[in-house]
Formats: sequence, structure tokens, C-alpha cells
Amino acid sequence: MNSNCTFAAQLAATAFWLSAGSVHAATGTLAFQQSTDEWFSEVTVGIGDTFTVDFSPFGFSFVDEATGVFAPGLNLPIQDITTSTGEFEFISGDATSFVYALSKNLIFDFDNGVAVTFGAGTEFNGAFQGTSSNIVVFDMAENPIITFGDVGEQLNVVSAEFRFEESQPFFGGGFYNIEVSVAPVPLPATASMIAAAVGGLAIARRRRH
Repeated sequence: MNSNCTFAAQLAATAFWLSAGSVHAATGTLAFQQSTDEWFSEVTVGIGDTFTVDFSPFGFSFVDEATGVFAPGLNLPIQDITTSTGEFEFISGDATSFVYALSKNLIFDFDNGVAVTFGAGTEFNGAFQGTSSNIVVFDMAENPIITFGDVGEQLNVVSAEFRFEESQPFFGGGFYNIEVSVAPVPLPATASMIAAAVGGLAIARRRRH
């Protein structure tokens, strides 16, 4: 093994050793869904329009997937969740295609300390669908404002999807689907320790030459 390969192996081993005890060695995906209250009639596209949606009005949510850092705290298939209310305000667009944003944080708080927060300002692209435009659908836009954390830990959100929709109010409400994938965030002290290790290995390598 040449000196470059040896150095790379030492660096990888040192970084792993320093980080392993400081963060959860797990990533995960949390996917959950349930119904909403009726809010179709509240969407009147235009300047100044606002509407609210109660997510999981029945007090529980179906958890489709909970892996990594989420397990075993989130027990499948049902996990208690507090009803969450989203408040949305019109940003731009017309009756064909429009954008609304959260006017305050929307927090999904599970009873084991896990919470997913969609921050105020997170935008959703909306459109009316169906043969008579009797369905309204919203999909979360790119670059959402999301934080994910359990007791004593914050995690880095690497991907997320959030869709909610409702038909003209004759089905008793709408439904939503959310999926959030996360990875652990190294503590600041861990990052500095890894940097110091990198510097130390580099100095040692130069001295050998």
C-alpha cells in the first residue's frame, strides 16, 4: 500500500473513531399519513387569501415506515400524534397554478419526543384538478424549511415530501402524506476534533517524507 493510500485509511479510521461516540450512528425515514378536516371551500385564490388545515383530526396517524433513529420508538402501524394545524397564505399565481406558504410553524409532535417542524415560509405549489376542478392539491416546493429532532438531538433533513389534498366537501375531508428522511448532524466539537485529526495526520505524513 503506498503512502497516499495509507494516509487515506488512517484519516478515515480516525474520523470514524472520533465521530462514532458523539452522534447517533443511524439515519432513517419517517413516513406517515392520515386525513384532514374540510378546507376545500377556504381556498379562494388571490391576494390576501388564507386557509387552515387540521392534520390528523382523529388524534392518530398511520406510520408507514420508521427506520434507523426512529425505531423502536415509533411503533407500527399506528402512533399517537397531536392534531396539527397549518395556516397558509397566498403568495403568487392564478386560479390555474398557485403558491401558498405557511404563515407559522407547522409541528407534527409524536408522543415519544419525536417532532417534525415545517417552518413558517415553507411554500406549497397548488392546483385544482378533476373533471370539474373539484379537487385541490398542494405539494411542498423545493427548499422547504424543516427541522427534525427527538429528545436531545437534532437531525439533518436530507429529503422530504409533503402532499395534502381535498375534494369538494362531500367526502368529509381530505388526506395527507408526509415522508422525511434524515441523517445525524455531527456536534461542533466533533467536527473540530476531526479537523485536528486531519491536521495531525497531515503533519505526520510530511515528517515521514
